[in-house]
Amino acid sequence: MDPQPRASSYSDIFSVLEATTSDVNNANPCPLIREVCAVCFDEHHPDVVVRLPDCDHVFCSPCLLSHVRAKMEEGIYPIVCPVCSIDWSRRVEDKTHIDQRVLDNLREDFPDEEYGKFENLQLTMFAMELQCPGCKQCIKAAREDLDNVLLTCPVPSCGSVWCRACQKVISSCEKSHSCRPDRRFRRMMRLKRWRFCPGCHTPIQRAEGCPHMTCRVPGCRTHFCYRCGGTIWMPGHRGDAYDAASFHNKWCRVVFVFNSCSIQ
Repeated sequence: MDPQPRASSYSDIFSVLEATTSDVNNANPCPLIREVCAVCFDEHHPDVVVRLPDCDHVFCSPCLLSHVRAKMEEGIYPIVCPVCSIDWSRRVEDKTHIDQRVLDNLREDFPDEEYGKFENLQLTMFAMELQCPGCKQCIKAAREDLDNVLLTCPVPSCGSVWCRACQKVISSCEKSHSCRPDRRFRRMMRLKRWRFCPGCHTPIQRAEGCPHMTCRVPGCRTHFCYRCGGTIWMPGHRGDAYDAASFHNKWCRVVFVFNSCSIQ
């Protein structure tokens, strides 16, 4: 019968086992799964990437923040996922929108000032910023109220009623209002072939491109036809601008080729 091993023998066995285990781990290290950004295609650690909840697209923080800031600078909302935005087979409602859930993961690199601008862009889906010609203050007008020609300033100290078409304050003694546009300005608009945006009534000039225009006035984002001046789509309407443009092309009173339209 073999004698019992000594204590020193146990320590030798454990040292050999530890050395063998260390050699195995060094020979076959566990690979770290790295995520690839869909914009820059660089590999990043999983802790520094953002995965959008609906479409499952992955972006690094700098690329996603650059996309959000660029759209905010243009006054575009909703902000669509960079990959989903180029997928023309999907409707706008089916594309992933970047919302607070995504930005909460980027709060360390997204300051409160920019976060406030993002919240103001969200309000543009339901209201538009206008300047009262009476008190010269900026107010938020609900989009359903923009169908009315006459608007009332909600500021308690003002309460002015003005015409959205001619931007003139209407006195209380006037029983009815009729716009008297500047003839010289109207004549210049006809010569320059400008159009009024049907959403905010801002004069728009087309430099180049197709007749599908998108108003760049902050809070407006109205899509309209430059040929006939009609509204194509406004924020808050059902459907998307592409389907609305196809429908508008069928009944537009001005016949033109709309195949090369590029919706901005």
